[in-house]
Amino acid sequence: MSDQSVPASRTAIQVDVSAGSPLPAAASSSDQFQIELLKQLQQLNSLAKEQLELTRQMVVLNQNVQQQRQQAVKKWRKENPYLTKQCAQAVKIFENVHKAFLSELAEHIMDNGENLVDAEFVLNEFVDRFGPRLIHVNSVMNLLQSLGGEEQGKSEQKEKDEKLDEDGR
Repeated sequence: MSDQSVPASRTAIQVDVSAGSPLPAAASSSDQFQIELLKQLQQLNSLAKEQLELTRQMVVLNQNVQQQRQQAVKKWRKENPYLTKQCAQAVKIFENVHKAFLSELAEHIMDNGENLVDAEFVLNEFVDRFGPRLIHVNSVMNLLQSLGGEEQGKSEQKEKDEKLDEDGR
């Protein structure tokens, strides 16, 4: 045998597994298994392509929804400039509340770290104590930031500019 010959245990088989193609009459059980495996792989590939297309459609839908939300918030800010300024000012104040709460939460975790991992009761108590408040504090912070966002950005930039002016003098 030459170096280029195919070993006896490996035979090259070319089978058309497109829909409706007949199986070879003298196909062995191994060949039939391979044919069935190829059919299943084709189905899997087809499903993966469908899933990819659906995912792409979801991305487009999410982008459209996000743009609509941004436009609605922008319109709200434009129609309510006084509230926008108040929200921006409230963010500055509420940031301290947020930081204090996160500090308390982190301190509790550091003090009770082992117990949080080992005892389910302690973990449940932690979640009951901090969970709802964390959700509400974060929600309020996000709301204030989104409604006062442009004003907050303007005031932060103004503060940075003033600081640069003071440092440059």
